[in-house]
Amino acid sequence: MSLFWASIPILKCLGIITVKNYQHNKGSYNTDYTPGLIILEPHISNILNGYKTIELRKQNHTKHIGKRIALLEGGYIRGYADLVDVIHYPSKQALIKDQNKHRASEWMYSNNDFSYRYGYVLKNVKKLKEPETYKHPQGAQIWVKLPKKRGSKSIKYETMPQIGDMTFEQYMEWKNPTNKFHEDAYEMTFAEFNNPFLSYEIKLSLFKEIGQYHNTSGKGENPTVFAFKNKDNTFFVLENVSTNWREPDYIVKLFVQNGTAFYDDPRVAKLIRGSYLSVFFNSRLNERTDIKIEKVRPTKYLTQKLLQMIDVPNFWKEKYPIVLQEFQQSGMNFQIRSEVLPTQHKGETLILIDENGYKVGAAQDEWGATLVMIAKEYRGHGLSKHLLKEWLKYNPNKKSGGFTMAGYHNATSMWRDRVLELQSKNHYESFPEKQKAKIILSKAHSLIKDNKKETEPLKKESEDIEILALSNSDDSLVLFDKRILDQSIYNINEEYIYGYVFFRYSDDDDYFIYQIDYNPKYKDLVILAALQHAKNNGHKVFYTENEDDRALQPFLDVIELQGIKEIKRQGDHIFLQNDIIPLKQLMIKTIILAKEKGINFNDFRDFQNNIVEVAYTKWAFYNEHGHKSRNWNQ
Repeated sequence: MSLFWASIPILKCLGIITVKNYQHNKGSYNTDYTPGLIILEPHISNILNGYKTIELRKQNHTKHIGKRIALLEGGYIRGYADLVDVIHYPSKQALIKDQNKHRASEWMYSNNDFSYRYGYVLKNVKKLKEPETYKHPQGAQIWVKLPKKRGSKSIKYETMPQIGDMTFEQYMEWKNPTNKFHEDAYEMTFAEFNNPFLSYEIKLSLFKEIGQYHNTSGKGENPTVFAFKNKDNTFFVLENVSTNWREPDYIVKLFVQNGTAFYDDPRVAKLIRGSYLSVFFNSRLNERTDIKIEKVRPTKYLTQKLLQMIDVPNFWKEKYPIVLQEFQQSGMNFQIRSEVLPTQHKGETLILIDENGYKVGAAQDEWGATLVMIAKEYRGHGLSKHLLKEWLKYNPNKKSGGFTMAGYHNATSMWRDRVLELQSKNHYESFPEKQKAKIILSKAHSLIKDNKKETEPLKKESEDIEILALSNSDDSLVLFDKRILDQSIYNINEEYIYGYVFFRYSDDDDYFIYQIDYNPKYKDLVILAALQHAKNNGHKVFYTENEDDRALQPFLDVIELQGIKEIKRQGDHIFLQNDIIPLKQLMIKTIILAKEKGINFNDFRDFQNNIVEVAYTKWAFYNEHGHKSRNWNQ
């Protein structure tokens, strides 16, 4: 027997006997350490998730076949597996045949030296819930001997995988494993984050639904109208204008405070006075609530009035008290906040607030994947990178459930920036895979934008404002900023339009304001300019605040006369006794400045028509969808 066993090495060399070393029972080896195999990302995550079962290497290492090995990455033990075999690939064709097992990128077997010829076959993979630290010996690049009794401690936060060691293709495969792309399904606006009646989070916390609309007979006639109240017993009547019952879209029709109903839609007044919007019934609780409307008061921009009652920034501050990060971007200060101090892999929601305290972004778990949202008006300023980096600090293994184009570009810039950062630290000079390092660096540098366009600051410095005026007849008036003349007359920026007034004649030949809109800070100026325009054309303006008359004449827009002492009243008409606004001079100045800018007579007529149209559409959108516009809180 002893002669036979002594002859085995010779017989093996002659090819007469083949011995398979992996046919040991699991754990049958007699060593005082556990072998640990160092594996880079994304390969280790693919192994732990079952996507990859063979790890390619240059070395034919058979010593640990049949053993339970630790899977190591970045100084942590990420899991364990049985090393059951080492396969030799004699040709590129053989390697390609097992591509669905080793998941290697094409470059690994397309280069001339074809060095990755050995596949370590792994089975019974176990991923640790909490990765463990280990003491990494200096110089170890492939295997590490780990003491069986490690006594290592669970880490508090797992570090994000080293994305700079991945090729761009590997990174994208790791980041978006399903390779899904979709439209901006979460197209959130500033208002949808912060409007108390659009934000489900705010509405659920601050308001209690008291029922649906019913008339006094108890028969429901409009199930899309609901009533809520807050802790101060202010009632809010809302209409759901959404066609999707799963995603309600509420518009505030009126609110009732101390018996007074405030509204901004003239058509609502008639419904109020007919007691159609006063009694609500909660079928779940079998309760009837009469909100007791005693009088009504028209008001302009109802949503802005509500914000004087609801402190949205304080709501976010109290709900998310933990400040995780503060930074400045595009001239504005931001904070990333959370409800509690985040723990590893729990997916607690993080929110991004601006320096005024409003929510402008969020990172959260969405069906096990990562969802990052930035308010539409704040995109293009690099905010999502800050938010995503903080999210991955606590949730390093959460992938994307699919990219939007904005998400794809954000992920691309994160990878590029990390690679360039590592290059500045000479990381790739000692990188073990030289060919891979060249591919990584080449791709990263190809993604650098040579002439990156500077984004406009979110917080603009205050500028000197010079207001001009235009009218294309006696029925319209626009107040705007002089800077509009620096733009194309066919591409007018509505941001510089501060007020718009449209006049009409009634059947009784009364001259009245059919529409008046303005940026709130210019309210008095626009109202005075409107009455000055009427005076210049020989008119007094018909306007009544009598509840019965307004209910019968819904064509009258609301004019907030309170506090403007220059306005006089005579019966149902308002007017200016004296000239207050030099409106004619402003119009003449507009013509002179336009001529200096090279705008000829025909182009000036086009300019007049275009600016009136832009002014109308600016507030037409607000009047229909103001609860969704950025200016809802201004």
